[in-house]
Amino acid sequence: MNGGPLVAIIVGLMITAAGVWWQVHLARTPKPASLAQAPTAPIARPEASPPNPAPHVGAGAPEHQQASTEPKPAAPASESATTAPPRDAKVPQAPAIKMLASADMSDAQFKSATTAFTEQMKAFEQSYDSRRLEILEQRTDTQSERDQQVDQLKALQNEKVSGFTRDILPHAQFLQAELTRRLQQHGIGDVPLPPPPAGISIAMGRQILQMDVSDVGLQGHRPVTGLASYLELLASKLPD
Repeated sequence: MNGGPLVAIIVGLMITAAGVWWQVHLARTPKPASLAQAPTAPIARPEASPPNPAPHVGAGAPEHQQASTEPKPAAPASESATTAPPRDAKVPQAPAIKMLASADMSDAQFKSATTAFTEQMKAFEQSYDSRRLEILEQRTDTQSERDQQVDQLKALQNEKVSGFTRDILPHAQFLQAELTRRLQQHGIGDVPLPPPPAGISIAMGRQILQMDVSDVGLQGHRPVTGLASYLELLASKLPD
């Protein structure tokens, strides 16, 4: 084999090997331009999670948390209490009536006993006037409440008539008869009534002794007080 062709083949192989090595080297090393043009992926940074502190009442707590945790002020006693009394509330009853006068008393004693009894009569009627006013001051927004108010007034009037007939009328009749007898013994006949308006009330009170109040009731304005004033008028004519 000739040396010339062999050398040429070797040299060609060497050149080819050098070219292959150069291409491999260029393929492994990127060019600066390609590095500059290549897109760079953004580096993901872990986001800091917002703090989640436990809810508490303080300067740094949110307003809605403070509103929900702060205690509500207690309602005033005036708002929690009822301004109007219940309809079934117990009202004070009329005071007890005591029989004080007797036929064996002296004129002075009988006069004093009559005055003490007439004060009880006035207190009796005053107690019913107060209870009647309490009923009238109740609210009556509905027809049912108005009907209930009327029933209460009727029941109160019936109670007043019953108490008057049982506790006052018998002793008032006794006082009138005894005072009239004693006045006649002193030569005093008919006792004139004072002029109006006091005379009207006394005249109406005197009529109570001449009628059946169980049927007609107690008519007029404060008739029991008018009767008390009539008995006081008779007693005032007795000598001391």
